[in-house]
Amino acid sequence: MKTQKTTKNTKTMETKSFKSPENKYRASVSYSKALKGIGSVSSATANEIDELKSHIRFYIEQAKKNKAKCFITISENLKKYPEFDWKEVERYEE
Repeated sequence: MKTQKTTKNTKTMETKSFKSPENKYRASVSYSKALKGIGSVSSATANEIDELKSHIRFYIEQAKKNKAKCFITISENLKKYPEFDWKEVERYEE
């Protein structure tokens, strides 16, 4: 699997692609209103839940700056790639 360096908000991190089906966790972040330059929904994936929460922190902060609420759903793949069995593990709003 190819690893890439990503820079977001001056923070550099090494991750698998955000679209990689090999990542164990995924998050969907929807907003109470569309955010300029982001839209109304964002998503991210990671192999560790703490890493995933770190990735979505940027989107949560942007929503707060724009006085919008975030609705976050985090799911875990209970099977090993290439099989999938997604289960919701957290749901909350900020």
